[in-house]
Amino acid sequence: MFPIHSSQPLSERQTNDASYFAHRRPRILLIEDDDLVFEVLADMLVELDYDLVGRAETLDEAIEAAATLDFEFAIVDAVLKGGRSAEPVGSILRARGIPFVLSSGYQEELFGDELRGVQLLPKPYGFKELTRVLAIVA
Repeated sequence: MFPIHSSQPLSERQTNDASYFAHRRPRILLIEDDDLVFEVLADMLVELDYDLVGRAETLDEAIEAAATLDFEFAIVDAVLKGGRSAEPVGSILRARGIPFVLSSGYQEELFGDELRGVQLLPKPYGFKELTRVLAIVA
């Protein structure tokens, strides 16, 4: 897992200022094993004013990130390195009440129970498809 951004501690004034929280950028976790897909997706999300809290590439990293990091939304590659299903990640995110979408080039019929019915962002996708899915789910 590679942290993307680490914010500095808030001053006492900021933590008491309700407007700070009203205008803060949504935090998102990216679970993606392909470097090129990650770079393009990260650039699009930054342009859309999301705060990238981290990246996970393997199932073990994804499970740890999904269980421990503080974020409001996740984009999850349905199949990670070694052909491993991200289904355990879906279980964790659902248990935590964190919305997520699946990014995949595979058809939904191939997903396990924890991933079926989740909003799909089919690969390949562009800015238009990403903003459409985020408007629905995030």
